[in-house]
Amino acid sequence: MQVRKYIRLDEAKKEQVIKAYAIHGNYKKAAEAVGVSRSSVFNEMKKSAVFKKAMEEAKACYVDDLEAILDKRIKDGTDKMSGILLMFKLKAEQPDKYRENVSHKVEGSVKITTHIPGPD
Repeated sequence: MQVRKYIRLDEAKKEQVIKAYAIHGNYKKAAEAVGVSRSSVFNEMKKSAVFKKAMEEAKACYVDDLEAILDKRIKDGTDKMSGILLMFKLKAEQPDKYRENVSHKVEGSVKITTHIPGPD
C-alpha cells in the first residue's frame, strides 16, 4: 500500500474527486482517481463547507444509483443474492432510511421496593 502525502486540492481536482466519489461511493477510490491521499480529501472537506456539501451530494447520487440497481433487480426477479448484499450496502450508506427501527415507549409508574432480610 502506497501512502500519499497530504496535497491541497485545486478546484479541478475537487471536481474530479466529487465525480469519482459519486461513482464509487468510496473516499479512498475517489482520492486515488486523482492521485491524492484519502486524508487530503478529508482535510479539504474540513476546510471547505462548499466542498463538503458537494461530497454529501455525490454520496446521495451514489445511493440513488444503488437504489435504482436494487429496484431493477426486484422488478426483474433476478440475482437475489447480490440483492441481499446490495441491501446491506444501502443500510451502511443510509442507516436512517434503511435500518430496522424499533421504538419502545413505557408509560405509567413503577414502584420498587427493597426487602433486605435480617438475621434469623
